[in-house]
Amino acid sequence: MWSKSSFGQGTLLGLDQSTEVYAPGCNATRWTQVGATNTFLGRQLIAGGCQGPHWKLVKARMDWQAGSFTDVADFLVPNKTPIAPPGFTLNTTYDPSAIVFEGETWVAFECTGGGFPSGASTCLGPLQGGQLDLARSFVAVRADVDGDHRRSASVPKLVVHRNRAYLYWTIMYKDTSRSQDPIVNITTRGIELVRESSGNQRLLPGGRSPPISTTHPDSYPVWPLGDTDKTDTILDTFDVKSDGVFVYAVAARGGTEACNVPSTAGPIAGCYRVMISRSPRAMGHHIFGRDMLPTADIEDINQVYSTFATDDQGRLRLLSAVQGFSKLKSWVIAGDESQVCDPENQPAPTWGTRDGDCARACSGLGGTDRVNPCHTYGEVSAGDAYDAAHCCKPDGDTHTHAVTCSIMDDGYSNEIPGVGTFRFPDDNQVCNVAGTCRRWVGKCQTDAGPDGHTHTVSFRVFRDGYDHITHGTNAIRRQGDELCRPGSEG
Repeated sequence: MWSKSSFGQGTLLGLDQSTEVYAPGCNATRWTQVGATNTFLGRQLIAGGCQGPHWKLVKARMDWQAGSFTDVADFLVPNKTPIAPPGFTLNTTYDPSAIVFEGETWVAFECTGGGFPSGASTCLGPLQGGQLDLARSFVAVRADVDGDHRRSASVPKLVVHRNRAYLYWTIMYKDTSRSQDPIVNITTRGIELVRESSGNQRLLPGGRSPPISTTHPDSYPVWPLGDTDKTDTILDTFDVKSDGVFVYAVAARGGTEACNVPSTAGPIAGCYRVMISRSPRAMGHHIFGRDMLPTADIEDINQVYSTFATDDQGRLRLLSAVQGFSKLKSWVIAGDESQVCDPENQPAPTWGTRDGDCARACSGLGGTDRVNPCHTYGEVSAGDAYDAAHCCKPDGDTHTHAVTCSIMDDGYSNEIPGVGTFRFPDDNQVCNVAGTCRRWVGKCQTDAGPDGHTHTVSFRVFRDGYDHITHGTNAIRRQGDELCRPGSEG
């Protein structure tokens, strides 16, 4: 059972009232609603029909009564179209997602073309006069290629939660040396978008200079795979939506050779089974996958490219491609108006595992079967419950720490503690502002935060492009133009 929220005007129970929707084109099955309108962005093959490998973005209006898209018009037809940074040109654009943030509409979409690595990347840009502003658009997350190992940045998803913008992407990880079954797994990562303070004022992934890699260390894996189950190696997240209290994600699970892509031959039991999860936070490690909407009645429908949309009667719907990519269907997300707790504060219905959830409580939720929702404290006994007021801090309630580190010689000898600023001369040393130099820097500690707590700091080293990232260590040393971990040559 899910707690009451404005998302579904009640506890979300499942999907109901399925209707078919006409898709305007072969495999034109990924659509995103633009704000609170009946305007949608989607994909079509440039050559028309089912011909050719290249895609364009189109704009259309949804006629909910007829179950069809009308007034279909080109939105972005790539033709070696330049896009930042220099050296990239577009020849395919598809699978869009849109948000309205700080008065602007932003669109993320899959993109490939000249200068791109093999595999899909994610591009991002704002609208200007109803069209994509290419002068402010850019490659946000690039596909990664490392020999036989390839990771895409596919099916981008945008969401605004508590006045902050976030981007998620699906990583299809392939090992091309495995000719019979190259797909290793499909996962989802995400990162907050941070606006530039000057210039084009773009929304940059993590505030970093784009494009970032698919596994950039500032990004998070947001929905875990099964640890040992081979039928649980696919977690294909399609869309994310916020109601201001929770963030909801819809995905499909699968796995094994028979189920690593949606079946075009018809539904396979348990293959690409749709799942919906929610979290009070928009970003963090494995925030989705704990608090689940019951979907047992639809798990075998074999859905793909599912997106949330609001129809002309104000009902929340799930718009999905079914039977491979052959048709679209729309489901109403049903609700239950029952309260989280009654006026006498009797226990709510069984909540199940709620790690990661910080629901608004009626008045203490005494007796409710709960798990501590703050991530850091672990599970608590059934019967205990926490109100939001003394549980998780909202996303915007943040603070910073100053950090001080030691410099030292090999073996952690001749340590000079309490250094906050360093310089790196050309002689394999690290020096503090007093001019004292050592080979190592580390053993860092934050100053006390608002409530007196502190943190230790660890380092990870990696190559250009943020690849080959090591595990954390408490110190690193200078070695020529490289930084090294203990016992490592770089």
